[in-house]
Amino acid sequence: MIIDVDGHISALHVIGEPSSSPAAKKGCFDLLTTICTKSRTGRLAIGDSDECSGCIEFASGCIKSLSGQYMTNDGEATEAETTKSNIAPAGKTQFDMELAAISFISCLVNNERCRGTILKDVDLESAIEILAKDAQSYEIQHAAILYLGSCARYVRQFNEETNYSVENISSALLSIINSSQSRRKSRQVGTSSGLASFGDFSKSHQFNENLILASACRVIECLLPHMPQELVSKALITLATIWSDTVTFQMLALKKTASQTRNSGILMFNISSILLLASGSSETQDFMMSSGIVSNLLRLILSNPTQTESRSQQSEPDVATARDTLHWQGALTQSLQSIATLTVDPSLQTDDGDSWEDLISKLESEVNASKNVRRPFGMPRQVSSSEDSIKSSLENIVRNVSDPTSTIAATRIMENLFG
Repeated sequence: MIIDVDGHISALHVIGEPSSSPAAKKGCFDLLTTICTKSRTGRLAIGDSDECSGCIEFASGCIKSLSGQYMTNDGEATEAETTKSNIAPAGKTQFDMELAAISFISCLVNNERCRGTILKDVDLESAIEILAKDAQSYEIQHAAILYLGSCARYVRQFNEETNYSVENISSALLSIINSSQSRRKSRQVGTSSGLASFGDFSKSHQFNENLILASACRVIECLLPHMPQELVSKALITLATIWSDTVTFQMLALKKTASQTRNSGILMFNISSILLLASGSSETQDFMMSSGIVSNLLRLILSNPTQTESRSQQSEPDVATARDTLHWQGALTQSLQSIATLTVDPSLQTDDGDSWEDLISKLESEVNASKNVRRPFGMPRQVSSSEDSIKSSLENIVRNVSDPTSTIAATRIMENLFG
């Protein structure tokens, strides 16, 4: 309806008008972004309008200006600190118009006519990379990473003329993940603002460290089939550590610390998507065994965090908690699919020469031994009457016929390992 009455043209005019206030421009960017994301027709109408090129140029200028705040006098990007206490909490950024401009540009990457202009803007690419790595706001950092994700979908169109490359974007994402993981490990329970917190399940904390990691993983998934093997190996090693740390936290955390798990399900699902891709490639199957990734996949199946008390249980679960739980279930399903693929080859071994039987035996012993370890904050873990085993976990999953994909994958693992 807005398109029918040329409302998008009016919004484009407001953005291009020098006398328009930042608030008005921000509102128009938001409107145009909504139109672009709601329908292909709306995106085409905006991208094909004569006024669009000027708005892309204005939005690009806003983004470049914002990135300039994170540059040193010699033109180099500032080094991201391991911990930052002055990052702006979500919803409190003073750069609302610039944030809206990033979202607007991201949407237009999907428009063929606009994409050529956007991808050729070398300075915009550099500005986005700086914001993705160094922005002092989760929202801006997240928006910049989403922009990279929009571009990554068109990886086959990267060339020297666009200045975008798989290597550059992949390296930037791995840098973001490493910095984010370092801050994540330095978290102190009880802090509640900025980069000192994962964020709780309130709306104001919908942007947090887990979401930054999850968003970066989403882009890596797009690039993985095109990445050099060296970068693939680096990515898998890094993600394996995050996966292991997250599963451990979920297994040991108390309900009172569930506030630190927001977006952990999304993070785990996005990592599991990457691992599922890697499990189907002959070039990475051996690496997944030697790097311990397969052990982490089995540990998730054994612990099945979708059923443990560490998940946040609220009397009236909101959309955020429901979405996170759904993604944890998806991560479990994709882990089962990965193991089902890998166990087809009974000859696969770890770098220590362990067979599947040896690997599972060691993992079960470690998990059951950890039952006697006291939990954080002096709370003892409740010991079950029977020991956990991969086989029993798989049998429980097989019985849950409400999830056919997991049931079938678990059945195939049983056949491959215990048949």
